[in-house]
Amino acid sequence: MVKGLFLIAASFVLIKWRDKIVEFVGKIPWAEQRLGQGGSYTLMVLIAVACFILGVALMTGTVDV
Repeated sequence: MVKGLFLIAASFVLIKWRDKIVEFVGKIPWAEQRLGQGGSYTLMVLIAVACFILGVALMTGTVDV
């Protein structure tokens, strides 16, 4: 449950501060090429969405096999 909460919090942080994160890390050439102009920012949003979904799945126990 703690992992799920951490991932959900991390997803909100990625969305809120994606500009500062991309400035710190730098533009990702692969994302800029594949996702178009602003691809680094889009990639951050996609990672945040994946973290959120995985966090909810961990909290509800749907990833337990």
